[in-house]
Amino acid sequence: MDRIINNEAIVICSVVDALNLDVSNVSELFLYVVLTADRAIRNRLDDYSRYEDFVQKESAYYQALNRKFVEFQPVFLNAMTMLLLGGKIEKKDNYSEYNLTKEGLNMLFDFQNQDAGVMEEVQNAVIHLNSLIWRIDVKTLYKDLKIVL
Repeated sequence: MDRIINNEAIVICSVVDALNLDVSNVSELFLYVVLTADRAIRNRLDDYSRYEDFVQKESAYYQALNRKFVEFQPVFLNAMTMLLLGGKIEKKDNYSEYNLTKEGLNMLFDFQNQDAGVMEEVQNAVIHLNSLIWRIDVKTLYKDLKIVL
C-alpha cells in the first residue's frame, strides 16, 4: 500500500511541477510523469543535454517505456482526480488542458521549500526534461520515443 501512495505522491509532484512550467496538455503531462516519476528513467535524464541524444537513447528502451506507460495510467488518473477534487488544479475550457489553482501554487511552494529527497529529484528531473523537450510537439515526442498507446 505504501508503494501506491508513494507513487501517487510522486506523480502529483511531477504534475504540479510540470504545470508550473506551463505544460498543460494531458498527453504531455502523462509523458512528463512517466519520464520523471520512474526512478530508473529519472536517473538517466541527467545524461542528456540535447533532445536528439535523449530520443536516440531512450527510444532504445521503447518496450520498457511502453510498459511504464501502461503501469502509470491508473496512478496518473488517481493523482489527477485527487488534484482536481482537492482544488489544486482546474480544467481549461478545452477540457484537455489544466492549470494550477491558487491552492495548487501554494502546494508547489510547499514542495519547493522542503528538503525531501525524492520530491527534489522529481522537480529537478521535470525542469531538466522541460529544457530538453519544450519546443517539441507532443505527437513528435510520442513518435520519437516509440510510445504505442
